[in-house]
Amino acid sequence: LGLEGMKLAVRILWGDTGDTDGIPVPQPYAEGDIPHSLRVAIASDSKAELNGHFGSCLRFLVYQVSATDFRLSDVRDALEADFAPDKNGFRVQLIKDCHVVYVVSIGGPAAAKVIRGDIFPIKRIEGGEADDVVRQFQEVMQSPPPWLQKVLGVSAEQRLKNYRAEEVE
Repeated sequence: LGLEGMKLAVRILWGDTGDTDGIPVPQPYAEGDIPHSLRVAIASDSKAELNGHFGSCLRFLVYQVSATDFRLSDVRDALEADFAPDKNGFRVQLIKDCHVVYVVSIGGPAAAKVIRGDIFPIKRIEGGEADDVVRQFQEVMQSPPPWLQKVLGVSAEQRLKNYRAEEVE
């Protein structure tokens, strides 16, 4: 069959028939187009949905996201990971410029690799439309928790100021 035949067979087994209908088209993005933003990857097996397991999804939808704006900046094919000696390591490298990855499931060893890659994994079992997931993430960005403030570059002192106990006289 050869390598290309094997790739096609794997795609078909994973439910990808080569039909690009419904797969979103990335919009042009240059660094700095969306100020105070970060990259969010969404594990997807079909269309513009969060419905993929980290270790077997067909693609990652990569969004540039701020508290007020977002844009699909890239769609990254993950098929080559199936031929890599370290599938999870390959996937981490594929999204290494992302700050957050949404998945419907992820195993412990894969989650450890993602975290070591400085990517924050968020497991959302129910999945959902990618744009809806991003909009909900934007709501969190309005008043970000300390871990997200760190990703956004807020100093440790500023992140923790709301969590310090007040002295009682």
